[in-house]
Amino acid sequence: MKKIKILLITSMPWREDNNIGNSYSNLFGDIDEFEIAHIYCRDGEPYNKKVKEYFQITEGRLVKHIFKPSIKTGRSFVMDASNNTKDLSLTSKAMNKAKLLRWELFFVLRDLIWFLGKWKTKELYQFVDDFKPDMIFGTLTYMSNINRMMVDFQKRYDIPLVLYSWDDVYSWNHFSWNPLFMLRKWYNRHYIRKCVNRSSMMYTITKEMQNEYGQYFKKDCKILYKSYDFVGEPSLKVPQKPYHLVFMGNIGAGRWQALAKLANIIHEINAENGQTAFLDVYTLSPLSADIIGALNIEGTARLNKAVPQEDVMATQQAADILIHVEPLNKRDASFYRLSFSTKLVDYLYNARCILGLGLKTATLSYIEDNKAGIVVYDLDKAKGILLNLFTHPELIEQYGKNAWDCGVRNHERDGIRSMLIHDFNALTNSFK
Repeated sequence: MKKIKILLITSMPWREDNNIGNSYSNLFGDIDEFEIAHIYCRDGEPYNKKVKEYFQITEGRLVKHIFKPSIKTGRSFVMDASNNTKDLSLTSKAMNKAKLLRWELFFVLRDLIWFLGKWKTKELYQFVDDFKPDMIFGTLTYMSNINRMMVDFQKRYDIPLVLYSWDDVYSWNHFSWNPLFMLRKWYNRHYIRKCVNRSSMMYTITKEMQNEYGQYFKKDCKILYKSYDFVGEPSLKVPQKPYHLVFMGNIGAGRWQALAKLANIIHEINAENGQTAFLDVYTLSPLSADIIGALNIEGTARLNKAVPQEDVMATQQAADILIHVEPLNKRDASFYRLSFSTKLVDYLYNARCILGLGLKTATLSYIEDNKAGIVVYDLDKAKGILLNLFTHPELIEQYGKNAWDCGVRNHERDGIRSMLIHDFNALTNSFK
């Protein structure tokens, strides 16, 4: 059977050691029917086993080109698994600072660079021409350059555009009176609409987003989850004191504050009852002095660098309880209200009790609705809930079994990949 050639367009390079890249590997990595070429728009090198052909455009090159037109804004290269680098530090210090301080001006300037910069080059189009894609796949994003690029390629090559929406990048629920935010939001919404109008299919990551975006865009959307081979029996663990709590992932957008509250509660419980629990936090997020101080408490909590991808599952299996947090402030929580944290599927596969904390989002609702763990929206009640768990370890084990059963119901790999192959074949055939 002829392989379907997919042109993947993303902001970050596809790396299996971050959540975004890991999600792409999970979706496409083992599907032999798909061949993928990847265009990305950041510094850093890819790290995955699926893609060999890449085209990279960076903001630095775009700026340099303005002052020195001989500088190429993009480059094509070939890289396979044997020469991938395992460098986890992909983000510049300036970008990390902007993320920590939420500099709107920085993000406006980034959009301006892409608006003025010459990213439409003969080298880029030659790369696409040589690959001869059957379809375009990309994530609907708040970064207008990615949406503009997908629109441009769809117009130019007249092939199916498939979108995958992970976060609420369109609605005004995520709002600020900052005029720079409003300008950027208006501009991005314009290209999101153009992108959606050009698309042949749209996946969403939650049922909440499916319903809401279906209404916004008058478009049928399908839910696409991360998957695993949920076969055999779960690797359950008999919990024992001191209970080991583990968080993995992004602690930005105020999530670290929820973890800090959790750490303080554990500290109180340990002081009153002896060594009862310990919290380990693993993250790639940029760190401030406040974050480091709040998440390093002797005998209670420890802030760690992210573990290599090959060690993620073992680290989670060593835990008694796996933590998911959402922001505690409404502005940040509103951005993630329709989202689904992909690491949650890792949690389900490892059959551990899940503890969700923060303001209500689709992810927390999913945990609650599927009885895959305990969700605490009001952190003033978290101490009592934790004490009850620690007093009844059989509950911790039962929630671990519930988590596995949820994965079997909703995230079994064969069914999800069969859907993708069927959908993509139908789309590409319809354009022939």
